[in-house]
Amino acid sequence: MNIIAGKYKNKKLVSFSENTVPLSSRARNGIFNILHSFLSDENKRDNLDVLDLFAGSGAVGLEAISRGIAKSVTFVDNDYDSIRSINTNIAALGVEDITKVYFKNAINFIEKNEDTLYDMIFIMPPYGYHFKHILKISLKQLKDNGILILESDGNNPISEDILEGTGLIGKYTFSRVDISIFKKI
Repeated sequence: MNIIAGKYKNKKLVSFSENTVPLSSRARNGIFNILHSFLSDENKRDNLDVLDLFAGSGAVGLEAISRGIAKSVTFVDNDYDSIRSINTNIAALGVEDITKVYFKNAINFIEKNEDTLYDMIFIMPPYGYHFKHILKISLKQLKDNGILILESDGNNPISEDILEGTGLIGKYTFSRVDISIFKKI
């Protein structure tokens, strides 16, 4: 697994966790190509505070740094080997000064940090995870005009009541993975 584009293009990333199924390079590249088309020019220049929930190896948040989207990334995961992977990858890229890593359950993290707002939130839970509660509370931490990216396996439809105050930018399918992108309005 490598960083796909940007400043750290082709830098190798590690994943020590057997519980993590990394997002494919094709899907990750697709997400960021789509995001670039929705971000204004000023927001493409290291300007966003990003939250990467269920961070796994940290590949998504690190890709945001590499592509010049993120000025800071907060990684959250509750798997010890995932945290070890994230810390190893952060150190390999030398981006410790703009990252924070939390060894916590995603819901507990959000509930305890409800006053912190983010410009972009990635929610990429394990397959089969019932994400409705985490999606609803995450939207409260999204700044106005912020973007939320949700990965799902297609088995958990998103109900309209959860998405109050957001607009669906688009829904994309990469192999078995659905990616939904929302904007807070």
